[in-house]
Amino acid sequence: MSKLKQRLGAALLATAVGAISIFGITTSATAAPSNIDPGAIGSITMHKYSQPTIPGLPGDGSVQTVPAGAVPLEGVEFTINQVTAIGGVPIELSDSASWDAVQSYLLDPDTFTPGGATLGAPVVQTTDVAGVATFGSLPVGIYYITETAPGANQILVPMKPFLIAIPTPGATPGDWLYDVNAYPKNTLLGGSKELDYNSAHAIGDDVIWTITGDIPNFAVGTTLESFIINDPLPVEVSYVSATVTLSDNTVLVEDTDYMIVNDNNDITMTLLAPGIALAADVDSVKLAITTTLESIGNGTLRNDATILVNGGEVEVFVEAFMGALSIFKFTGANLPLTGAEFQVFLTEADAIAETNPITVDGVTTFISGVDGTVLVPGLVADEAVGTTYWVKETKAPAGYVGSNDPVSVLVTVGSTAGATLLSVENTQLPFGFLAETGSTEAIILYVVGGLLLAGAGAFLLTTRRRKELVTA
Repeated sequence: MSKLKQRLGAALLATAVGAISIFGITTSATAAPSNIDPGAIGSITMHKYSQPTIPGLPGDGSVQTVPAGAVPLEGVEFTINQVTAIGGVPIELSDSASWDAVQSYLLDPDTFTPGGATLGAPVVQTTDVAGVATFGSLPVGIYYITETAPGANQILVPMKPFLIAIPTPGATPGDWLYDVNAYPKNTLLGGSKELDYNSAHAIGDDVIWTITGDIPNFAVGTTLESFIINDPLPVEVSYVSATVTLSDNTVLVEDTDYMIVNDNNDITMTLLAPGIALAADVDSVKLAITTTLESIGNGTLRNDATILVNGGEVEVFVEAFMGALSIFKFTGANLPLTGAEFQVFLTEADAIAETNPITVDGVTTFISGVDGTVLVPGLVADEAVGTTYWVKETKAPAGYVGSNDPVSVLVTVGSTAGATLLSVENTQLPFGFLAETGSTEAIILYVVGGLLLAGAGAFLLTTRRRKELVTA
């Protein structure tokens, strides 16, 4: 080769090296060299989602498209530890022997036992609103990742711990990913509880507590195995009956599809094998429990229930609110009156017409006692503002003027001891009332009496004259 050719070759080589340096063709996830760079710095990004209806493809460490229906989970806590040695043997990913040692654990994380390994200091991250938690500035190595807290998410089963290598083999031979993405998904539990007491107004009425348990989207290879709803009813109510329906409106049959156990007002509904088979293909199961209001306690009737699916559980609750009304009947300077009768109505129109009085524990008419009071022991009340009822005195005590005008009263949440007080005053009938109302009859008596007196006088006078004539 001539000296000129040698100089041209050296110049071209220098130009190529300069181009590589200028354009930054270095160790990266997008253009990685064939060999592992032991001095590289990488990251692990956890993308946390709920299990979609149709599971996505297995992850390969790259950024993926999230399957439809997967919802990002905020607040899930992950912890990572670098695995520096297994069984006392140091892990160096620049060494082929170390790769051989960890290969089985990477393929099957269940075979890895943390207790038999040396772990570095834990690093904790929590997913943001997008369900993302990133662990940055990680040196080349093997990392053990665990899901350590669910946050506010109702997770049926936490993610299985697993191992990630930095770098991770890419999709093509010779490609290495130093920034690794993982997409663990959880099967979520869900449920709700509702209270229907739109037609209940007082003690003695029926209320329905409805617990809805969601059938979760299970991971591949998992299905519905058990479904139980446990509802310890409030002490203020008594159990009447229950029904179970599916979200497709199928009504299940007791003792065939499910069974109900009532242990002293502690209700447990368990799906039997036929019911589980039917529920596996729907979105939710609904248990409706009918109860009767027996008392109001402190005014707040809280009902907690637990939904158990495949051993995982979620708690739901709802509250009913009630109050009491105390009516004080008096005259003058707070002198109590007994025997006054009252009825309570939902509307002013009903109160005026005295129709549809509210029944409280079988009673529609409430009578004041010797202390002038009568207690209406339980009325449904709005939690925030109370509920307005109308009270009408339907009969006044003897000797007193009753009121024909209904009175509105706001009943607030509370116990019977803290009952809302309504004071109703009666006016005594005025003095001489009978004489005034009987004035016509009195005049007649006066006229008749006068006529009788006049007749008696005339008779006496006639008799005296007769005697005088006879004597003469």
